[in-house]
Amino acid sequence: MKSIDRKALKILRNYDPNHPEATPPDDFAYAKAAGLCFDPIDISHDKAVAWALKEFAASDKRSVADAFLVGVGANQPHARAALSAHAVMTHFPDHPFQVSEHLHCPVCEAYPNSNIKLAFVSSCRWTGTVIGREPYVLAFYLQQHREDDFGKPGEADIRRFREILDLIGASPETETPTSLHKKLRKLPGIKMSVEESRHFLEALGYAGILQNPAHPGFIYRYIGPATPSKSHSSDWAYPVDFWTGKDRVNADALRYWFSAYPEIANWQPA
Repeated sequence: MKSIDRKALKILRNYDPNHPEATPPDDFAYAKAAGLCFDPIDISHDKAVAWALKEFAASDKRSVADAFLVGVGANQPHARAALSAHAVMTHFPDHPFQVSEHLHCPVCEAYPNSNIKLAFVSSCRWTGTVIGREPYVLAFYLQQHREDDFGKPGEADIRRFREILDLIGASPETETPTSLHKKLRKLPGIKMSVEESRHFLEALGYAGILQNPAHPGFIYRYIGPATPSKSHSSDWAYPVDFWTGKDRVNADALRYWFSAYPEIANWQPA
């Protein structure tokens, strides 16, 4: 994995899409030169869909899974981000813009034409999962994944993910994402922030690893923006929102993503 320019990363994380002028031009140029900030783009719905499908066709599931494991072991959320994007794209439909009672497409939530602040999308990528499932978000995540070189996971990376699986496997039936993410942050060697640990579990939901059978992950089906939620007060992403400890870890999804690593693919709770 290439080294991270901490100054550029700080600039990126401080970028406010509602007030882009608050980022000094010199700072933006510095982070842009470091490959973290990007100029805004104008893109139509149909071009965004085509971009996402093109990037998915060019992506490699093994590479995505490898980077995820590296991101777990090295505590680098951007290395983990492509997992959720790839998962959502698994059954993403090729479709033209559809008129609805809302201004955005009911299939993918993109508008007919959009001005996209890619610097903000880039900052979202550093949370470790997709924030919004619009096609240009998915396309950007997968494109950046291909341009980064995360390398192959080592034994320590695999062991760290197995420790997380062991934590989940030991969950009581009443466990919820809210209680689980608190335990995750206390796991030795895990240095995730509150936001990162939440998004980590949400990524496992997108990937189908943490799911309720009635609300499967995106590797099993595509669901548009009108996703249900467990309660009106819930702020967890679908489908991990519906997961509880009794659902455990979906072994089928583990094999789907990590068949190259028997230590993970054949994992069983203690």
